[in-house]
Amino acid sequence: MTDRREDSKTGLPSDELSAARRFKIALIAVGIVATLGAVYFVMRGSVLTEPAGITQTGTEARPVEVESQDILWLDLRRLPAELVGADGKVIGSIFIDLRLAVQGAADQAYLSQQLPEVRLAILKALASESVGRKDAPLEIDYDRVAAMILSAANRSLDRPVVHEVSIPETPDQN
Repeated sequence: MTDRREDSKTGLPSDELSAARRFKIALIAVGIVATLGAVYFVMRGSVLTEPAGITQTGTEARPVEVESQDILWLDLRRLPAELVGADGKVIGSIFIDLRLAVQGAADQAYLSQQLPEVRLAILKALASESVGRKDAPLEIDYDRVAAMILSAANRSLDRPVVHEVSIPETPDQN
């Protein structure tokens, strides 16, 4: 007669319990390896094999002139602005969506990092004067507002990073 010991928690014989544990550990290990492999293959495809601006021919690496950096856009959504009449009374309010253009990924990262200060400067500029045209206060003066926002954004930064401001012509009105 064989003397089999049983686990008090599961009621299984101890040798079957250890086999079940080994199987669970093996499944966890396979899952971890599969996840790491998937991350490796995804990241390998997104990493550049050569630094930007350098091409490799044979055994030598030679610099290549980069003609222009990419224009990248950063979106700001639903910034409040007021429409003020000729008599100085508020006649309406709107929400404006903006797109700020920067040159290159470094400027985009810098602007993203400084975005709270830039957003505050833009909000102050929008609150300081009406966004409506002088002759028709219910219509937005897109050129003047874009210039005002461009100036406010670059003043809030230590260097001119924003090169262009784009405002879509269908703001949300209240």
